[in-house]
Amino acid sequence: MPQRIKTKELLADALKQLMADASIEQLGIQQICDVCGVHRKTFYYYFQNKYDLLNWIFYHECIEPLFRQKPESFEKAVESIVRKVDLDRAFYTNAFRIAPETCFGNTFSNSFQDYFIEQVKELLILYGLPHLPQPHLVEKETYETYYTDTLAGSLMGNVQQWLLEQPQLSVEQYLELLKTTSCFQKRKCTSEEERSAQKGLFFPFRRGGIALLGRQGLWYTFSET
Repeated sequence: MPQRIKTKELLADALKQLMADASIEQLGIQQICDVCGVHRKTFYYYFQNKYDLLNWIFYHECIEPLFRQKPESFEKAVESIVRKVDLDRAFYTNAFRIAPETCFGNTFSNSFQDYFIEQVKELLILYGLPHLPQPHLVEKETYETYYTDTLAGSLMGNVQQWLLEQPQLSVEQYLELLKTTSCFQKRKCTSEEERSAQKGLFFPFRRGGIALLGRQGLWYTFSET
């Protein structure tokens, strides 16, 4: 293993250890370096800040292996992410608590949630988008962007809700719920729904979910439940 990866992993292990008991906002760069014995200047050689390190951990451990191995389906890729999140549940619970910061009236984001969404969108591109009905009022590119943003955002919110609001659920219980109530749910659309889809309309589901026409006339439904 290259030395740069070893050093990054030392810093990653240190941050994971500290964030098991504290929010990232409470931690300083020097604390992270003291835990793993890495010089502060070395930290800044590899990472811009502690949020950059946090995002690298998620990418290195959860996302990068999927691009190398590519599970058979997007659903299997999501399951892999969820299981790895569960292995470091305390760490990721605190990661999902990070909120956008405000400085002089302007909001800027160190949000792990945003990074999670962007990586899920990259996975959607890797696996390819389902066939979508041709929209009438917007460009196809805009439509596809809306599709990926919606699915990725819904999945992020779903995982965040599990960690922060339903910690009593085991990973197996959560995956069972996810497969039946979120982005994995597929059902035959009715004739009325299909006509509406061809008109570029979306059908609302409980708590703000939406449905989009997928392959072979199946509906992919996304909800926050």
